[in-house]
Amino acid sequence: MNGVDERDEAANPNKPQRNGSGVINGTGARANLRERNTRAVLHHLHSVGDASRADLARATGLSRATVSDIVTGLIDRGLVQEKEKPDGGRTGRPATPVSLDQTSYLVVALDLSDTRNVYGALTDLSGRVITRKADFIGTTRGATAIDRVAVLAAFLADKADRPVLGVGVASPGSIDLEGRFVAEAYYGWNGINLAQLLTERLGLTSYVANDANCAALAEAAFAGARGNYLLALVIGHGIGAGLVLEGRIVRGSNHAAGEIGHVVADETGLPCGCGRRGCLETMISLPVLERLAHDESGLAEAGWKTGTVLAPVIGALNIDEVVLVAPPELVEGPFIASLQGAITVHTLPALSRNLEVRTSSLGREATLAGACAVVVSNELGLF
Repeated sequence: MNGVDERDEAANPNKPQRNGSGVINGTGARANLRERNTRAVLHHLHSVGDASRADLARATGLSRATVSDIVTGLIDRGLVQEKEKPDGGRTGRPATPVSLDQTSYLVVALDLSDTRNVYGALTDLSGRVITRKADFIGTTRGATAIDRVAVLAAFLADKADRPVLGVGVASPGSIDLEGRFVAEAYYGWNGINLAQLLTERLGLTSYVANDANCAALAEAAFAGARGNYLLALVIGHGIGAGLVLEGRIVRGSNHAAGEIGHVVADETGLPCGCGRRGCLETMISLPVLERLAHDESGLAEAGWKTGTVLAPVIGALNIDEVVLVAPPELVEGPFIASLQGAITVHTLPALSRNLEVRTSSLGREATLAGACAVVVSNELGLF
């Protein structure tokens, strides 16, 4: 990630500046440029670790003066700290390295994907859990469910002994960039901007994102996913897929990319809540897999159906990593072997030869970690 030197822009502060959201003029452009350059510095520190100001200037393309000013501001905010100067035995004054302080701020992260329980945690910027709490939500829906989510978030925020960067919520449903539910089947929040409601109630900047997208982001940000073409399949009471392509979450034109739970896998299959028969969700949801726990042939069949549905996605997008976010005792073994076998049969060898299919290294924490990652990504641009 490269920056744009602020000295080059200062000569004409009223010149229109374009960013990812459009054209911004004057002071707004300068502020936007400053934020972009700050994110470039933070992104490099997150990616490579300790670096001197000179290293940062070379990596970002910014002047040393601009980098020095940014680093000073980040030190004042507590996000960056100076390290001891290395003893290199070289003549002259050694450069002082700086590093990102992952413990300087905390994040309130909430996972709503269970639909029976809301899981919450207070984490640092690396996703490490400081404290956690769960709330049984059962059949609570609508405004009452929002109240319960807000109370849990407030409880965790009150436990913070450092500044809270923001609140992240991972939830099933199609959710736009502002945190509004475009389509949602569990809590009755269609049209509700949950991010705005939580921001107003808690006084903390809040973000809400699809649970599968959160899991995919967590794998890329915290779990060392090997590539930039990743599909995270979240198996819960519903089925969802999160896609990371070239380092970016894919959301789709209606914020519904990855909604594969209602792809028909068997037209003669069981009736689905959507009104059709044989949707993938009727075959591999968590309750179904729990019933098949001791039925190896049943698990293998479920894995084959899943691989058959995923194969066109993998073929079209050249995915090289499929991560299953589900209890490993249910999906490791016959399920995952059969899933990979179906992909191999239904795609070209060149596409499936190097494909890795595995369970999440974050385990059941993947979605919760993703809620943290959404905040850190939006607020600091680390990934």
